[in-house]
Amino acid sequence: MSICFLAGALIVYGGLWMSRNVFTPDPTTNSFKTRLGVDNGTNPVAYHLPWRDGNTLVYRTQDLEDVRAAIDGQITTAQNQVMILSGTGNTGLPMVVTYRGLSSIKSKVSEVVRAGEIIGTFGANSTPRAMEQEVLKVEVTIGNKPLPPPEGLRQWPYR
Repeated sequence: MSICFLAGALIVYGGLWMSRNVFTPDPTTNSFKTRLGVDNGTNPVAYHLPWRDGNTLVYRTQDLEDVRAAIDGQITTAQNQVMILSGTGNTGLPMVVTYRGLSSIKSKVSEVVRAGEIIGTFGANSTPRAMEQEVLKVEVTIGNKPLPPPEGLRQWPYR
């Protein structure tokens, strides 16, 4: 093989790796901004499309994943694998995002966070359950009414 061919292959594969792992924006972010009615909003688990289960978004993984603030707001609860984030949408109505099933909590009660900040993790850790699928459940309410997940999401198959 020629040196030029190998160099070209390395450039192509390197570019593909970098686009996947470094510079690619999360394609789910805009749909969350629109759905939540906020200017600054994001998918709580980057690059993961959730399932829907009633009024709940369900994320599943075997890896340890970062969990991000879906909206700008303030942490009102952070204990026992549960975090509650409160903020306000573009309509002025109060918004509450509840996260259940966190492996670790990185934010404290009263802390003000911006959408996209890492507030915790979920997924495999050093426990014997590490080989099992871990689940994070996220619920959103706007004006004290649940915001159901989009119908286009896959239905959560486990109950």
